[in-house]
Amino acid sequence: MNKVISVVILLLAPSFATAQTIVKATLPWKNVTRRYTVVIPPASIPLSGELIITLHGLNYGSPSSPPDGRYYGWDYTCKQKGAGCIVVAAVSTWDPDATTKGSVGYWAWNAGYFNNMVFSKKPPPYTPYPDDIGYLRQLIKTVRAKYPIINPKKVYVVGFSVGAFMASLAAVDLSDIVAAVSINSGSLQSTLSSTKIPNMPNPVSVVEYHGTLDHQRDRDRSLLGKMGLEQVSGGEVNRRLDV
Repeated sequence: MNKVISVVILLLAPSFATAQTIVKATLPWKNVTRRYTVVIPPASIPLSGELIITLHGLNYGSPSSPPDGRYYGWDYTCKQKGAGCIVVAAVSTWDPDATTKGSVGYWAWNAGYFNNMVFSKKPPPYTPYPDDIGYLRQLIKTVRAKYPIINPKKVYVVGFSVGAFMASLAAVDLSDIVAAVSINSGSLQSTLSSTKIPNMPNPVSVVEYHGTLDHQRDRDRSLLGKMGLEQVSGGEVNRRLDV
């Protein structure tokens, strides 16, 4: 019997060594309980000190079904040998979508320049325009305190769709604590907004990806589009800025 148990333990040992640690957590922020998920690489992978914050796109669903597992492949990348980054999937605010009949509501980011297109104007207990940029700042502070190995100069934000709008805003408003952002299929300004984009007070590295056939995104209103920087590669518009 002991021999059988020993064999089972030996067989399971490799799986334990390659298993990631996934922690679902909450953060109280301005009277709202915010959710996020932390993914830690396997014990066999040394941590690099890098922190990747992922921001999900618009997600239709009930308030009890937060999109707290949108890693966009970074959970896989960070567990590879030589990577070792910590991934945090941040979760936006649920909106009842009062403007669409029969809608279950959706999870969306208040990206500042984009909020008039996304959030419904409905009285409390719903907050029409939540302070998501403040939440991201507090989230980064909280995660860094919990995992001191994180290098404050290696905090990166990745966003898709509406999350890309939020990542763009993070490049402007969080340039003191974010080193780089990756913007995928999103812009800084919506077509309904005339708000002027302020200058980034600190250097931030930016990479943007926009499909040339994606007519739902106005590339000229993107973060780098406002700076007139564009490189066409294959079927995508790939904008890069490293300042």
